[in-house]
Amino acid sequence: MADSIILGRTLTDAPPAAPDEAFVYQHIHVRSLRPAALAAHVAVAGEASQQLFGFGFDADAAAMDALCRRMLLRNRYPSGVSSCITLRIYSGGESRWTCGEIFVCDGFVLRPLRPEATLVSYDIPFGELPSSARSAMHLLALSDARRRGFRSVVRCDSRGRVLTADDSPVFVVRGRTVYTPDTFRSVEGMRAAAALHHAGYELVQTDIAAGALRDADEIFLCDCRGITALGSLDGRPLADIIARAAARALAAASRR
Repeated sequence: MADSIILGRTLTDAPPAAPDEAFVYQHIHVRSLRPAALAAHVAVAGEASQQLFGFGFDADAAAMDALCRRMLLRNRYPSGVSSCITLRIYSGGESRWTCGEIFVCDGFVLRPLRPEATLVSYDIPFGELPSSARSAMHLLALSDARRRGFRSVVRCDSRGRVLTADDSPVFVVRGRTVYTPDTFRSVEGMRAAAALHHAGYELVQTDIAAGALRDADEIFLCDCRGITALGSLDGRPLADIIARAAARALAAASRR
């Protein structure tokens, strides 16, 4: 069983069940057994916790880095490929770090899979924070989409504003301009924005109407694995030219 680190303690055999409580979360890219942008992820999780639960998450980044590295080593995670760890902060005050997926790549990449996506509309209670409510709603929407033959979900709200793709920051391309919604800040969104800037593309933060997706040349998302370019949206094929350029810039930045 993979380790969980709970309130600074490492439990290796049978960690207690996770609290039956709401939580906020961050999925964090790990490269060479080191969490990427750990301080930024901790800050985002703390901000979400403060808004939803009324308390923040003050943690020393160096201590958290050492703690996560120890957990990964104890679980024999490979150093030659990337992986993921997850931080959850529960409404009762407990925090947990857990080991996650191992990726077949080293660093941020353009993922080879180009999933067929569908547009769905639903609202999330308590806003666009990275919360257990948002995660649960996405899993329900994704389950319904897969039942209908799709592999990914682009989400808009009841007002018709595009917000996420697979519960991650979404980027919509028309010509050489990239558009992204101005929602709750995320490390992945900031990372992709920097990559697009280095690749020489204009990024505009604005409301995106669901109807505008019919004219999109590309739609891609950025999460802890890297960049995923959607292959189609509701049957309409999409390109991946700017997504590839952003992924190259993102990969180069992660190697610096």
